[in-house]
Amino acid sequence: MRRQILLASAASLLLAASALAQQPQPGSTASPGRTQSGSATPGNAQRLSAAEFVRMVQMSDRHEIASSRLAQNQAQHDQVKQFAAEMVRDHTRTMQELMEVTQRAGLQVSGMMPQGSGSASSSARAGAPGAPTSGSAGGAGMSSTQGAGQGAAATAAHGGMAMEGLDAEHQQMIQRLQGLRGAEFDRMYIQQQVQAHQKAVDLFTAYSQNGDQAELKQWAARTLPALQQHLQRAQQLQRTVQG
Repeated sequence: MRRQILLASAASLLLAASALAQQPQPGSTASPGRTQSGSATPGNAQRLSAAEFVRMVQMSDRHEIASSRLAQNQAQHDQVKQFAAEMVRDHTRTMQELMEVTQRAGLQVSGMMPQGSGSASSSARAGAPGAPTSGSAGGAGMSSTQGAGQGAAATAAHGGMAMEGLDAEHQQMIQRLQGLRGAEFDRMYIQQQVQAHQKAVDLFTAYSQNGDQAELKQWAARTLPALQQHLQRAQQLQRTVQG
């Protein structure tokens, strides 16, 4: 009889311990879809809005064109100059494609050059500044114009500096290149290219997976392989110019 009582007591203690273990601990903020540490699970990753994605792509393309036109004049290594020419060509095309996609999708994004006012590619190739079009800042803070970005690229093509259309971060990147020449320029330019294209690959990957606009998502997915190739080439050139 005494043994049965002891066994019953032990069973009761085990049940009580199990119930306590399942209760939330004091101060715990765990909720469905989040880990105990508070980090979001992949299914709950924050989505980038179409307007913010477009703004970031525009800024990236403007910087690529302006810095690469500068490189065509100030770089020393022939492979760096060739890479810079390809960046001007490819990112000018990306700007044009982005404008066309946003127009087809009916997206109202301030700062986009309206159709019929001259293509981004023709203005960039000609090296003539595009005429800025006024636009109020949108929900994503787009107050700069595509025409201003073309002006930046064109001015840089002549060895000068133009900051129109660039935010403070990208202005500083251009300024760091301004006073450099030869091998020193090559190293800084390619370092910036590696960093910029890594960010672009991450941006396009994220939007192609979690974007909020179907046509933009498809375009991001189509464009991503070219950006990955740019990144690989920049990384290869970085080893070359550092050697």
